[in-house]
Order: sequence, then structure tokens, then C-alpha cells
Amino acid sequence: MNTFLRLILFLILGFLYTSSAAQPMLAKIKYEEAEQAYQNKDYKTALQLIEEVEKIYKGTSPKTLYLKIFSLKESGNPDFKTIQSLRSYCKFFLEKYAENSDVEDRYRDVYSYSKTLNNYPKSEEEYNIASKKRVQKLKEIEERKKAESLKEEKLKQIQAFPFVYGLNPGINLKDVIDKVPNYIWRSFTDYGASGGKHLLKINSKGLKYRSVTGFNAIYIDVATENIHSIYRTHISGGKSDFKLAYNKLKELENKMVSIFGRENVIFEKKDDWNIIVKLANHYPIKISLILSRTDFGALIGSNVELMEIREIN
Repeated sequence: MNTFLRLILFLILGFLYTSSAAQPMLAKIKYEEAEQAYQNKDYKTALQLIEEVEKIYKGTSPKTLYLKIFSLKESGNPDFKTIQSLRSYCKFFLEKYAENSDVEDRYRDVYSYSKTLNNYPKSEEEYNIASKKRVQKLKEIEERKKAESLKEEKLKQIQAFPFVYGLNPGINLKDVIDKVPNYIWRSFTDYGASGGKHLLKINSKGLKYRSVTGFNAIYIDVATENIHSIYRTHISGGKSDFKLAYNKLKELENKMVSIFGRENVIFEKKDDWNIIVKLANHYPIKISLILSRTDFGALIGSNVELMEIREIN
């Protein structure tokens, strides 16, 4: 072999040696990047880098396979294909490295995780059925959360609506007395309006039923002493005309509409003398405005009443 050929052969062997020596270094760097991606919870990037490492080595190792298994595990709800891949990877790891004492900790981790894979269905058909049930359950949970959130928002809206003396149904009698220190309370046996479960507490100052300032009553739950409902008469008595009462009704209705929206405020005209404006039934507290007129004849005249009622559903 002449000198020129020997030189060419030397250069080729040198290049091959340099390239092969560079491969482990590149694989090491990519593996370290994969570990960092896993720590950053970027599992997709971690899996891509592990595949590149395995291509360099033309195979796997305890470190790369371990990282692949747990990157897949943390990637989210697995589909059936991913579950089967995880079962295969775990089986290979446990069989391949059973005698390798250097990977004992990793071996224990893979063994523990492999047992949890038994909780998944064995066939794709069973998995699809279970997946549909899981999706439905998650949907129901989400709907309940939305309903609770909506209920809280509605309660905030209701609390923004001006109640009698700033009182809200559901608060305790003690809080009522603290809020309205000038009240003089009288107890009455309930006459059936609330099924015999409540006591009627009346401010003695409001006993002048025909007063334009109104008659105020509060039903208190006997067992809990919480407010069950609040009654307020805005206009009553023969001296009040129907037009005045109707205008007051529209004023209160407009307040309800401004807070709850037109679609949630129901206007019901029973006849020319009886009108009801009420909050939609899906609200946890009922608010009703009842305008009525009773004609007692020429001698006595008519009685016009505008009653505001708020109660717990």
C-alpha cells in the first residue's frame, strides 16, 4: 500500500472514531435536557428528547426507559394505546433489569407503578365504556360547580336588592334585634300561612294597618330562630287609589329587573284588580310583589294593597 492510500485510510478511521466518540456526549446532553424538561413538567419535550437518545444508542437503557415510563405517566389521562405501551415498557423493564442491582430504586418505582395499570380495563371496548362513564361523571361535577357558582352569584344579586330594614331571609333573630334595636316584638301563634312552623313577629309601631308607611311582619322559624320570610305592605287602605299602587308596583318591578334581568322577572296579571310580579323560581329566595284591590261596595269603598313578600325556597 503506497503512502497516499495509507494517509486516506488513516483520515477515514480518524473521522469514524471522532464521530463515534461524539455520540455518547450528545446523548448525555440530550438525556440531561430530558430530565430538566421532566422537572419542568414539560413531559412532551421530555419524551421527544428520550426518543432522540434512544436513536443515538439504537436502543434503550434503565435511565431512559425509566424516564420514558414516568413521562408518559404524567402526560395526562392516557388513551388505551398509551396504557398498552406503558404495560409493555414496564414489563420489559422488570424482565430486562431484574438482576441489575444498580437500578434497584428505579426497579421498585416501576414495579409499584405497573401494579396500578391493572386498574385499567384490559380491552379497548371496556376502556371506551369506562371512559364514557368517566367523562359523564366529570361533566356532572362541572355542572354542579357551575350551579353552585351561579347560586352564589344570584345570592349576591339578591343581597343587593333592598330588603325591609336591610334584613335578609336566613339570618338569625338575634341579628334582627341587633339591626333593628327600636323594634318592639310581639309573638303570635301562626295562623297557618307557613304550616304552623313559624311564629309571627310584628313591630308594634306598624300595627296601624291603613298607614301608608306600611305594615311589616317577619316569620321566624321556631327550630332555628332564622328568618323564614319577610312581609311588607307598601300601600294599603281605602285612602289609596289603584293608580298610585300600580305606579309603586312598577317602580319596585324596575328595581328587580335592573338587578336580575327582564327574563328573570315574571309579570302576571290575574285580572284588572290582581297583579303579581315575582322572581323566577330557580332563585334560592322568592321575591313577590302582590297588588290587589277589593271592592266592599259604595258605603265602605275599596281596599288597595301592595304587598312585598320574600321567603326562602
